[in-house]
Amino acid sequence: MRLLFLTSCTGQKAYKIDNQLTWDDFRLLDTEALWQKEESLDAFRLPARDMYTGQQHVRLLRGLDALRKACPYIRVDLKIISAGYGLIDENVPIVPYEMSFNMLKAKALREWADSLKLPYWVLSVMAVYDLSIFLLGEKYLRAVNLPSELEIPGACVFLTGKGSQPHLPKSSNVYTVFLESKDARRLGAGLVALKGRVVEILGEHVSHDPGFLERMIDSPALLGKLIRDYPR
Repeated sequence: MRLLFLTSCTGQKAYKIDNQLTWDDFRLLDTEALWQKEESLDAFRLPARDMYTGQQHVRLLRGLDALRKACPYIRVDLKIISAGYGLIDENVPIVPYEMSFNMLKAKALREWADSLKLPYWVLSVMAVYDLSIFLLGEKYLRAVNLPSELEIPGACVFLTGKGSQPHLPKSSNVYTVFLESKDARRLGAGLVALKGRVVEILGEHVSHDPGFLERMIDSPALLGKLIRDYPR
């Protein structure tokens, strides 16, 4: 069985330096100027999973590591949607940068996401997993731009706010866990960290009941029930 988590980059990073990469640099995509600038920051390079330090990401990693420990027979992967680098694996080394889809207006967001081939790469990656779980806000969902009908063999779950509903696929293999401000206190996390907290709760639960993860991959609606019933 194969399980995929797709999350967004975070503004908080392990390093914040004056000459970090910006959109002006990334717009020089595949040029020597960008490679040279990135190479000059090599001393600050880290695997993507270690570069991001926002609370959603930190809590997500706790849950992810718990799932891997409890269920080593299930492949659990993490891909990160970076507004600078595009879709990257958690282990890809990156340098510090300041770039977010949240800072872009609609036209610029669409053009930039398409230049990174985000819709293509996300769909391609999802096709090889039994279940894909998205931890994305509205603008990152707009960047991914998934079709209304998902023609993939597996299923997917979206952890997001109700404002993102227009950007969600409507296929029968799509499940949504809508998260609101009222859930923050109940789940024990701030609003910004809430999606990561859901995965953290999943990891805690699977640590005591490893079989739950396999059942959830077969029946994704179980994740929503777990969160609705928490704490119990």
